[in-house]
Amino acid sequence: MVRPVKYFENQTLVQFQMYPTKIYMDEHQEILGFQGNILYVWTDAFLKWDPREYEGIDFIRVSSNEIWVPDIMVDTSHTTESLSMTGAADCHLAHMGNVYCFIMTTLLAPCTPEITNYPFDYQNCTLTFASSGFVGKFVNFTLFDPKNGIKMTLYKPNGVWELKEATARRQVKHLSVDDESTFYPLIRCNFILKRHSSAHVAIVILPAAVLAGLSLTIFWMDTMYVTRVGIAAIVILSDVIYCIYLGMILPSNGSRTPTIGINPGPVVKATKGGVWPKPQNKITNEYFFIVRSNVFQFKVEGPSCEILEKALQRYKQDLKSQEKIRRNAKLVYTKNDIRRRRLVNEENFKGYLNELTVELNSECETKPHLNMDEKYELRINTEDNIGRASLFSQSIWGILRGLETWSQLVYMSPDFRALVVNSTFIMDYPRFSHRGLLIDTSRHFLPVNTIYKMLDAMVMSKLNVLHWHIVDDHSFPYQSKVFPELSAKGAYAPTHVYTPEEVQNIITYAGMRGIRVVPEFDTPGHTRSWGEAYPKLLTKCYTNGYPDGSLGPMNPVSSETYSFMTELLQEVKDVFPDSHIHLGGDEVEFECWNSNPELREYMNKTGLTVKQLEDVYVKKIVDMASNISAKSIVWQEIFDDDVDLQIDTVVQVWKGNHRFELKKVTSKGYQALLSSCWYLDALKSGGDWHDFYRCDPHDFGGTDEQKKLVIGGEACMWGEVVDVNNVLSRVWPRACATAEKLWSSGNEFNIGEAAKRLEEHTCRMNRRKIPAQPPNGPGYCPGLNYA
Repeated sequence: MVRPVKYFENQTLVQFQMYPTKIYMDEHQEILGFQGNILYVWTDAFLKWDPREYEGIDFIRVSSNEIWVPDIMVDTSHTTESLSMTGAADCHLAHMGNVYCFIMTTLLAPCTPEITNYPFDYQNCTLTFASSGFVGKFVNFTLFDPKNGIKMTLYKPNGVWELKEATARRQVKHLSVDDESTFYPLIRCNFILKRHSSAHVAIVILPAAVLAGLSLTIFWMDTMYVTRVGIAAIVILSDVIYCIYLGMILPSNGSRTPTIGINPGPVVKATKGGVWPKPQNKITNEYFFIVRSNVFQFKVEGPSCEILEKALQRYKQDLKSQEKIRRNAKLVYTKNDIRRRRLVNEENFKGYLNELTVELNSECETKPHLNMDEKYELRINTEDNIGRASLFSQSIWGILRGLETWSQLVYMSPDFRALVVNSTFIMDYPRFSHRGLLIDTSRHFLPVNTIYKMLDAMVMSKLNVLHWHIVDDHSFPYQSKVFPELSAKGAYAPTHVYTPEEVQNIITYAGMRGIRVVPEFDTPGHTRSWGEAYPKLLTKCYTNGYPDGSLGPMNPVSSETYSFMTELLQEVKDVFPDSHIHLGGDEVEFECWNSNPELREYMNKTGLTVKQLEDVYVKKIVDMASNISAKSIVWQEIFDDDVDLQIDTVVQVWKGNHRFELKKVTSKGYQALLSSCWYLDALKSGGDWHDFYRCDPHDFGGTDEQKKLVIGGEACMWGEVVDVNNVLSRVWPRACATAEKLWSSGNEFNIGEAAKRLEEHTCRMNRRKIPAQPPNGPGYCPGLNYA
């Protein structure tokens, strides 16, 4: 059938949209299966009419075999499978010639499985659509909705695979360099599937544990026991059956063999000298130097200051600690092994590295800030620096980040005979200026030493903001100089209080490591602990017209509330040197405000709604902060409730559908922080850092100018179910995924490659006394002796 254009040289534009109902992976057949509907939209120049001539009919239904339809194929690399519209396709035709056709189809495409981490594996598969008979000059393809080419409204989850991501993008393949008109437009649909691991764990690991237990039982049984041989025979037979069964159910093909199926040892093999977060630019090779902790020193060129001197002392001590671990490991692993060659005889050995030159090219700043310069350059045995190591930066903050990178490049040789470092060039800088971690010290009090350890771990992943959610409904541990009764009556106990000296020590400790401390005093909600000392600040809640004994949010019509907040915020600004204060604003209980007779009378007189009452309160609090030269950060509800905010207010997005929210916030000109997909209290099994790693603050349909308004994000560790006993292991290394997405380039993120670096980074944390939990499943940390 002839292409529906009046002139041959005219192009037919076909728009494409997918509506999957089922997506699955068959790793034995190495195929991806797709079931669902596909919508095509194009214009047919010959199928136009004037509705006035046909009794107002402007829309009709036709079968696809009665009109021209695009010849679509699925490119499977090996074969091509045509998408036939014959019979099954239902097309709708508008009077202007617009044609809408839905195809109900089942498609199969090859997809080589990656099953190394079975049953905790992810599969990444692609469907590619193209025209089988026309080049792009004549039939062009584009997405009907460029921002969301795959609609999931009809999708039904299955019990084997969880669909983690489905994206569609248009690409162009040029067949001739000289002739740009000869091109093929392609629609590539990418699907990321995660295996539901629970059932596989039950049918693989549990039977193995039972059989192991039976084997031990036989071993412990009396050898004279007559039934011992019979039980042993049953166990052996069970072992054989289990092995046969295991061979049947384990994936037997793929790019790699499942670790659980054949290889002992760690599931993920750690890197050696891998840096976390991944540097923007890194070049390295196999040439290495031995680093001796008793000889090595830092040489400072240019200005120095206390921040730099203390940092050099820390990293010198870290090198000595690593050397101690190496020596202990060497005694265990190489005591009886005389076959290993000396490292100095290795072909790639280039000598001993005894010095790192640290060159700071400006005077030290004293306090970290939002737009601090963290760029640095590190050269180890580069062409212009043969046999030497040098660290350069324009700022003290860049020097701190470079020193951390230097410490991560040093690793223990495989035989534990020495600490070594490879020839490396790194030019590095952060992608976002605000890279934060929220800790909650109200739900559970965290001792100062635990906060110090949290800051040490943040340094290792180059996070630079501690968002201190210091008070909330449950307790008020901040000891105020102006209102000491707040903690005296609102804290859990006298021992669960942060004194002014302790608060100052935490701020100093963080600042010496290039970390800002942003305090959050959340109002008007989340303030019940404030009412223990000052009940008049809060709103009395009513039920059926009578006080029910409970207190709700701050009273927004009381002058006493604003006098109190003015004094408190002034104190907070005097204590915390950062430019920003987090004012909260989330989860306000409007029901309590609506129930209170005083507030209802005020709203009736002024004609305000309850949300407008929130507007009045928040604007006054933001103005208070502005009057003391503090910028405000608020949770997204304040923006969602149409509060008229100052333009320099930062909105922190934490609810679902963050892409839509980021687009909406930045379209109004506000700066934004993302936290929605980095809630660390939402714990999953099977390495949930993968989910955090897939989230990106720029993954929303805004303009380049809007994306510049996203200044970063924060991982959030709310304190309901964590305390001093588990908070560090719950945060780390999961927050490392957030740290890398906020520091490293947004061009390419490879989970498989990242897993190897994270495995090493987790062990590095454990060596520095940060109790980070395993990130990837079974494994161990070389050199660590827990005896």
